[in-house]
Amino acid sequence: MKNKRKLIRIVIAVAVAVGSAAVAVREVSAQPKRPGGHEATIRYWTNAKIARAVPRAFDRNPLTRKFARSRGSNEYVNTGSQWTGGGDVNKNVGRVFFEMGGSYWTCSASAVLDTKADRSVVLTAAHCAYDETGQYGFARYWMFVPDWATLPSSYDPNGLFCASTSLGCWVADSLVVSSEYAGAGGFNETAMVHDYAFAAVSTGGKLDGQLDAVVNPNPASWTQQSAADDTFLFGYPAAGRYKGSALMYCRGPLDFDGRMMYQTYKVGCSMTGGSSGGPWFTPFEKSGPDAGSGTVVSVNSYGYGGRKAMYGPILGAETAAMFAAALTTSSNVIVTS
Repeated sequence: MKNKRKLIRIVIAVAVAVGSAAVAVREVSAQPKRPGGHEATIRYWTNAKIARAVPRAFDRNPLTRKFARSRGSNEYVNTGSQWTGGGDVNKNVGRVFFEMGGSYWTCSASAVLDTKADRSVVLTAAHCAYDETGQYGFARYWMFVPDWATLPSSYDPNGLFCASTSLGCWVADSLVVSSEYAGAGGFNETAMVHDYAFAAVSTGGKLDGQLDAVVNPNPASWTQQSAADDTFLFGYPAAGRYKGSALMYCRGPLDFDGRMMYQTYKVGCSMTGGSSGGPWFTPFEKSGPDAGSGTVVSVNSYGYGGRKAMYGPILGAETAAMFAAALTTSSNVIVTS
């Protein structure tokens, strides 16, 4: 897009500023993020396990204010559509798979622009990287699959999954969450405000290359956005009427969640579980030569049962500190800014 160079400089400036600030980083080695290494994670994800992965998502009951694991609902009206506009968003938004508590889970995520040559950074929801109850800690066998929509419709169920993808898979070398989320004790109001995480990935894919070089990531902003901003939400919903096979998007004016004292964003949307962690863009180019490019400002986080809206965290100084940690860490870390 025309302002992409300017946006790159903004992201770099934020990273440098945070790097000079006081950031407490607690390395967590007791929770193996990929037991046995990169190749073990690739071997772990067979086609059969991928098929058994279910969305990790949360819906809030607006009356009781309590959360329950989302299973999707056919009550939703399809206010979203399949993305057919082309552009980088097709590749740099993908699906995430991970193991937590002995179960296989799936979410969405996107590669975001960074300043490092030895790694790439992926942004997702914190509940797609860490068990907020504290029982299991960091996710294991965490893997990002870009360009998901080009996956073939059928393949050998006993084969290794990554061989059937167009670009291959990238395994997390480290996962980064905030101490606020890690200490929330459950998916509650504290977790909702801090529901973002980063994964640092090194080489991967089918050519053992850098993710950035393959998917052309978009820049991200750690600045609170304004109400009514035209906002695009992307993800791979896989619950209810959705099957996780198509890149879906919603578009609407940015609003705030009044039930959360305006501490999180809101946009009208029908995407269900599986879209968690997918990016929110504003601005975003829907058509023209720069179609599919924009600035990431939030991620899909939670919903309210029966309500056609998606909610996401407000990214800020804490997010910037976590991003800075993702640029340097080689272990899973919990960041206090």
